[in-house]
Amino acid sequence: MPIQNTRKVGAEWVNDYSYPFSPQRISLQYCSQNAREFYNILTLTQGATPPNFIFGDGGAWDRDFEQEFHLSDNDAPSAFLSGDDDNYAETVDILFFSGHGNQDGLLFGVPNKDNGEAKYDEIQLGQGGKLKWFAIDACNVLEEVAKDAAAFRWGRVFKGLRQMLSFHLECRDVPNRGKVFAQYLKGVHPTQIHLGNNLVGETISRSWELACIETSATFELAWAHLRRGNENSVIKDDKWTDDYVEEDTTSLPNIFTYARHIPPATSGG
Repeated sequence: MPIQNTRKVGAEWVNDYSYPFSPQRISLQYCSQNAREFYNILTLTQGATPPNFIFGDGGAWDRDFEQEFHLSDNDAPSAFLSGDDDNYAETVDILFFSGHGNQDGLLFGVPNKDNGEAKYDEIQLGQGGKLKWFAIDACNVLEEVAKDAAAFRWGRVFKGLRQMLSFHLECRDVPNRGKVFAQYLKGVHPTQIHLGNNLVGETISRSWELACIETSATFELAWAHLRRGNENSVIKDDKWTDDYVEEDTTSLPNIFTYARHIPPATSGG
C-alpha cells in the first residue's frame, strides 16, 4: 500500500559546544548554515507543508530525537524516560541533524535536556508511518568496525523509518552540504534537467551521495547509508518529490542494506 509523503521537514543543528563536557567537544562553524539552507530549500514552494521545525544550539535537544517511553511500557529502558520524539522527530517526513556525532549517536551542546547525547538505544523512529528519512551530518555515526556492525547498532532504530544517511568516518565542517543535499532532493540542483514546473529529484540515498561528493575532498569522501530491506527493496527508489512511496512487502523486517564509500588509502611515509 502506498505511503503518503506529506513533505514535512525537521532540522536541528549545533555550532556551540562550549559547555565543558568530558571529553570536551569542539565548537563548529557551519552547522547552522547547513541546517538552515536544507530547511529553507525544502520548505519553499512545491516543498514542505507546515508544520515544520528547526532548532539550533541551546534550542537543539537530544530528547527531541529520543523515544517517548512511558513508565507503563514493559520494554522501556529505566534510564531513558525523557524522550519527546512524538512532538518533534516523529512529526515530519525527513529529519536533518548537523553537529558532532559518533558511532553511538548524536552529540548536543546542552546537558540538561536529558544528557546531551541521543544514542541508538534511546531512539525509535517512524512509528505511526510518519518519519521516513533521517540524515545526520556528523562524523562516524554509521561506522562499520566489523561486518554488519552499523546495522546491529542502528537497525533497532527503524520502527517505520526507511533510510538513514550519514558518514562512516570523519567529515569536515563545510558550509554547503545541507544546501546541496536539499537541491538534489528537490530537483533544483544546477546540474539537474528541469521539465517545465514538474521537479523530479534524485533518490534519497543518491542525493546524499552526490552532496557528499560535491562537498568532500576525494581522500576524505566517506558517505554511508543504511536502509530497511534487501538490496532490491522498493525503498531504494524513494524520492522527496514523490507524493507517495511504496511499502516494502517482501523483505523481512530484520533485513538491512548498508552502503558506504571508502576513501583511497593514503600512501605511507
